[in-house]
Amino acid sequence: MHGEPPSLILVSPDAAALFPPFDLAGGEPCRCEGWQMYAGLAASRITTAEGRDLRVEGIAYVGEIEDRYQWIAAVSRIGGAVVLCVRRQTAAYDWPALAEEGATRGGFVPLVPSGLR
Repeated sequence: MHGEPPSLILVSPDAAALFPPFDLAGGEPCRCEGWQMYAGLAASRITTAEGRDLRVEGIAYVGEIEDRYQWIAAVSRIGGAVVLCVRRQTAAYDWPALAEEGATRGGFVPLVPSGLR
């Protein structure tokens, strides 16, 4: 990863079962090996190493379009996003604390190479 990766936070016990435990290596989120994501405006798709697809809703109303475009641009620039499944939604997510607590699942999911989209 080059730079601070964008995040996609899921509050979903069902999705959490699909993800590996969240861990940091050298301060950066570990990569979800074999996983890929496609970042879209209306929805994003995450494919697990086993080939299971998870569809994540994008924007909920028109006022979110600009923020979503900026998020997609960041995902493209970095080459993926940190996807986390958390127990509860909070105002801020501290990666070291989430990794230490042991309940959070996820990691860095690389973007589908542009020729395969």
